[in-house]
Amino acid sequence: WLRHPSYTGFFYWGLGTQLALQNPVSFVGYFIVMWNFFHQRIPIEERQLIKFFGDDYINYRTRVGTLIPFIP
Repeated sequence: WLRHPSYTGFFYWGLGTQLALQNPVSFVGYFIVMWNFFHQRIPIEERQLIKFFGDDYINYRTRVGTLIPFIP
């Protein structure tokens, strides 16, 4: 499936709202802001998940992606 489904859903919901507005500048700006947020947030959260679950989470992370571009 995917890791961080609520983050992925919010990311694409936000981009969808910008598509509905039909403003390419707003779409690009929103993409950059949201991508930066998740690019910083996900590694912090995953460090805690690794501390708690150990190798099980590391193995899970190698099999399952986030579906957010350029965030493995």
